[in-house]
Amino acid sequence: MNFKDISIIASFALFSIFSVGFTTLVPQPNEPVLVIGNPLKEAISTFNIVARAEGAVVDGTAFPFAIIATSKNPQFVEQLYNRGAWFVVSSRILTGCFTLTARG
Repeated sequence: MNFKDISIIASFALFSIFSVGFTTLVPQPNEPVLVIGNPLKEAISTFNIVARAEGAVVDGTAFPFAIIATSKNPQFVEQLYNRGAWFVVSSRILTGCFTLTARG
């Protein structure tokens, strides 16, 4: 194998990794999203962003400025940004490729 072959293989591998990572981040309609608010403000600030965007809080996170929220509104993500969210991604990023199940 020469340098050109290795470069092509490495480029394809990186493209594949970033493609999978990107599709994991993109919020899907009617699925919970991770909402990141201003970390310099109190936790209630992020809750207010979700409430003003007509969403519902599903769960909290270890960080007070980050919560998981959902809404049936197709413009929910856009409304979150308009109300002050810094970043909105699919909540699937928290579980990645693993499924969490309870064991009895």
